[in-house]
Amino acid sequence: MLWDDAQWLYDLDDDRSIYSHDHGLYFPPSHGVIDDEILKLSADEPNVLPDAPEGLAPEAVEAVAKAFETIDRDALVNILRAVPAS
Repeated sequence: MLWDDAQWLYDLDDDRSIYSHDHGLYFPPSHGVIDDEILKLSADEPNVLPDAPEGLAPEAVEAVAKAFETIDRDALVNILRAVPAS
């Protein structure tokens, strides 16, 4: 996975909310071509945080991971539609 070129879109006026990043190379197969089959095959592949874990509470990380598993499709669509076009 390519981690040397992380380019995130932050809203500094909204508590550094993250809206997007400039490319899809964070998803398998890490070369820009993403399709349904690749995503299905990679569903259980670990996605390790590249940053140092100091200061992260393991129980908080687990709580966030479990929360991600509860997001339904309609909620995700609404979130993605809220991303500003600009």
